[in-house]
Formats: sequence, C-alpha cells, structure tokens
Amino acid sequence: MNQKRNALPPQLMEDPVAMENIFREVVGPDGHGRVRCSGIGVTPKSLGLTKTNLEVECRVTQSQERMREEITLKVTHRIKEEMKHDRQEMERQLTCKDILHSGQWSQMKANSQNSQFL
Repeated sequence: MNQKRNALPPQLMEDPVAMENIFREVVGPDGHGRVRCSGIGVTPKSLGLTKTNLEVECRVTQSQERMREEITLKVTHRIKEEMKHDRQEMERQLTCKDILHSGQWSQMKANSQNSQFL
C-alpha cells in the first residue's frame, strides 16, 4: 500500500479518494454483508448503511453542495460589485484631488463667479 501511495503525484498524497482507491486495490472489495475493517459481526445495516440511508445522505450532500455553490456565487458577485463601487469612489476622489492640486479648481471657481455676474 505504501508503494502505491508513494507512486502518487504529490498533489494526490493527501486526497482521500485516491487513498480509498489504493486501499480498495490492496484489500479488495467488501464481502457481501460485511463492513471492511470493522470486525466480526458488523454489518452495513447495524451501522445504518442501508441503501435508503445512503441515498438520503447522498441527496443531502448534493443539496448542501448546491447551496454552497449558490452562496459562493452570490458572495463573489457582491464582493465584485463592492470592489467596483470602491474603485469608482477612489477614482472620483483622485480626480478631485488632481483638480485641487493642479490649479484647475481656482480656474473653475473664478469661471463660476464670472458666470454669476453675467
């Protein structure tokens, strides 16, 4: 088992699915009505591993995964919108700062005062 594990690429060394597959190759398939590595007399039913329970668990897991994906998409969208807003605000502030420091502000102020007298 260690030889097969060591032959894995580094990114799969801690992957539970890859490790399960290696274990199944070495130990072999479960016997009918038996639970691997659980001792004598342990059955799938005694552990609640019936087909119905596993199907329900699978549906719940899929539902949780869908919800997690939806939430991730919503949060990502919200963060992008907030970043866009923040960027626009920063650009506006920088533009105002540039106007103040470039002398354009006094020109704009003078122009607006002159237009009031017209």
